[in-house]
Amino acid sequence: MENKKFDTSDFVCEKIAVDESRVHASFKKGMFRPDFSAKNNSIFCIGLDGEGRDDVAAAIAVRLDMQFKTLSCDCDAESILAGASGVVFSVPEKLLYDENIRSLMKNKGKVFYLMPDVATLVQGMSENERVSLLERFTSTDPLCMMSLHFMLQPGRTPEQQAIHAAEALGVEALSVSEHMDISWENEKGL
Repeated sequence: MENKKFDTSDFVCEKIAVDESRVHASFKKGMFRPDFSAKNNSIFCIGLDGEGRDDVAAAIAVRLDMQFKTLSCDCDAESILAGASGVVFSVPEKLLYDENIRSLMKNKGKVFYLMPDVATLVQGMSENERVSLLERFTSTDPLCMMSLHFMLQPGRTPEQQAIHAAEALGVEALSVSEHMDISWENEKGL
């Protein structure tokens, strides 16, 4: 049997020269934080309509002592986003199809993608409703992924999501009791 090496040359995107190859560093959660100021930046909550995005954005605004606004599809979103700071926005999924708005959000603040719990959402839906939801998800999810700085996992209360958002921004650290509540309890207390 011939011993062949697996070719990984296509895996390397960029080579970097290293001065001290034997030196290593260890990293832990939360060591590096993005630059964020609640006064000078904005937060954008994105995701599928009907996932509780407004509630999560409002909870983040309360937690970080920021203003809260829900954008509508018929407003001049570009000028509102360009001139705002210190605001947590709930951005409807329809606005994500505008490349200028996605770029503006990414550059103007921090974007949180509220991941949908598709399996839970489709329960009790008719076949047509399920197909429609999955079509929306498959077209919206890539746009969210291109725009996000952080993901918020499903199955948490808006207050728990706000705690995670604050921790992700480095504004506050999770206490042990908060972390335990978030890890083991959902909206139904399960």
